[in-house]
Amino acid sequence: MKEKEAWSPGCCVVTEPEPALALMEMHSSILVVEDRFDLAVLMEAKLESQGYAILVAHDGIKGLEMALHEKTAVIVLDQFLPGMSGMDVLEALKEDSRTSEIPVIFLLSTRDENPDPGTILERGAARVLAKPLDVDKLVQEVTRFVPEGGSWISLGS
Repeated sequence: MKEKEAWSPGCCVVTEPEPALALMEMHSSILVVEDRFDLAVLMEAKLESQGYAILVAHDGIKGLEMALHEKTAVIVLDQFLPGMSGMDVLEALKEDSRTSEIPVIFLLSTRDENPDPGTILERGAARVLAKPLDVDKLVQEVTRFVPEGGSWISLGS
């Protein structure tokens, strides 16, 4: 942060931050956790075309690990994943203080054993989208949480 010098009576020069520069630009990635390679590539391409930086994991365990160790603004999480189910990943994310506030867009499969979308929202998902996925709708939902380009302005001190 850039600072400016100010004169203080009875002393010397005091350094204080310039108010206009207290705005800090932050960059984050969108984490996509999807085991279907074709769909993961499609989501990655569409979101990257909107200016977002994308991280991809193809199983639940790797997705959880990446969420815990990478700076992500939004997580797109599939329901059925190898290694760890989407519901288990969601619960682990919401229980950990490092990830509990990250919005999760949960992708609900068309399989018969689906939980109720209300249950998924109660467990901490910010949004639930049904498959087959409308990728344009996904971009709209991501943009609700992070402006296009994956950056936002935050007041910093």
